[in-house]
Amino acid sequence: MISRCRRNLRVPIPDALAAEILFRSDRTCCVCRVRSKPVQIHHIDEDPSNNNPRNLSVLCFDCHRETQIRGGFDRKLDADQVRLYRDDWIRVVEEMRATDSTITRAEQDALDVSLELATSVAEIYAEKEDWVGLAVHYGKH
Repeated sequence: MISRCRRNLRVPIPDALAAEILFRSDRTCCVCRVRSKPVQIHHIDEDPSNNNPRNLSVLCFDCHRETQIRGGFDRKLDADQVRLYRDDWIRVVEEMRATDSTITRAEQDALDVSLELATSVAEIYAEKEDWVGLAVHYGKH
């Protein structure tokens, strides 16, 4: 009943606030930090009527799904973790912007592709349960 009530109380995030939240996070998920993935603004306390900026973070769809995990052996990406990831990522973005004159957009795009490739390879090792291959892969990066 609580979740149904919360859905009914959804308050749209004002456009200016949404723009600020997305800008501060460089339109990038604060957890996985993979650029160019589709993102959404997440209500950390799961209350869609609480649009306080301290309650909002930017997550990709994959990481947002991790906030929904309940039970089992998987550990949910909980509110405290999301806050830590968000605060750290905003700090990193601020530092990048302060010193960003040394890297071009093309260089950043190349780094993003490399990161996505490395992540994909790691996921393949994990799916095949090739733990030695996964350990070697991470040892290279």
